[in-house]
Amino acid sequence: MWKEYNPLKRGSSPCPSFIHHSTMNLCPTLTCPVILIHGWTDVPAETGTWKVVEKFLNRNGIHFFVPAIARYGTIEERSQLLIKDMASLYQKGQTVHLIGHSLGGLVAREIAGREELPFRVLSVTTLGSPNRGLRYLDVIPVMDGTSEDAATIRSIFGTDFGGLTNLSCKFMNEFNQKTKNNPDVKYFSWAGEIVIPTVSYAPHWLIVARFYTKSDGIVGVETAKWDTDLGPGTHLGTVAGLTHSSIVCLEVFVKTLPHLRATELGSTAPVETISRGFRDQLARRVVGHKSAFEGRLMAWKDTKRHGSGDGSSGYAFDASHGYKYAHSPTGSLNFSLDAKEKQ
Repeated sequence: MWKEYNPLKRGSSPCPSFIHHSTMNLCPTLTCPVILIHGWTDVPAETGTWKVVEKFLNRNGIHFFVPAIARYGTIEERSQLLIKDMASLYQKGQTVHLIGHSLGGLVAREIAGREELPFRVLSVTTLGSPNRGLRYLDVIPVMDGTSEDAATIRSIFGTDFGGLTNLSCKFMNEFNQKTKNNPDVKYFSWAGEIVIPTVSYAPHWLIVARFYTKSDGIVGVETAKWDTDLGPGTHLGTVAGLTHSSIVCLEVFVKTLPHLRATELGSTAPVETISRGFRDQLARRVVGHKSAFEGRLMAWKDTKRHGSGDGSSGYAFDASHGYKYAHSPTGSLNFSLDAKEKQ
């Protein structure tokens, strides 16, 4: 069930200097809903991961859905839960754009590769997703859900942390062979790259640097970047100055929009050159910290406003009805809306 409110006022929003203002004008013409899929362990309603992007979509009247999928679940588990909720939220045959951060990008790929979905996937965009796995996770035993170790861990923690073991190179090699590109879907990718050292990612980077010369502190550029081995697709850019968390930002999203709109029109858009200038890298760092703070603050305020203490719930937005919060976690939601409310 839903509780509605629209906390964000429409109007102009400040745009960092490294985002071309002409690109912003393409946003109002985006007609299909955008599904924003979070990564491993994330709870968007609490962390505010997508809030800066949400604010932009809100002001431009674009429908979006932010699911709250099992934090530690496998790609398969997450996909099934998300499909269930989307089938409830949208009318059969609804066309959507899937955008996934980290593990969320792999969930988007898995869903797009399925047949006989109750909705139609038009595009998949991965943000810092380990499309070929993470080398430093190959030492972790695969928890397939049936092993004795998996059962023991599940009895203690309530999960076998399958989503983490899904990120090994071995697993992803099998995943990529099994999960073929859907020829009716356009695939895009983004990668972040830490060039100027950052204190918050220093511990991660010291480990990751042993396996990847270029990374966002968690995911190597070479595993995040779309290439021909994954099938037809377009790498939109490797952004210097963005960490694994800050790759979910307004700059990346705005530069993705022309490509999403082009898929709706059956055409293509040119790939923009991404600045690697020192000043822009520093600006991205500042904007990233500011956005993270604002996101958490907005998430806290939104949780108070919609009146639910359950931060694990998903939520959607459309221009006509504002925000709609569910009162249960994804996978057990009742998204039943009147026909006139379905987008």
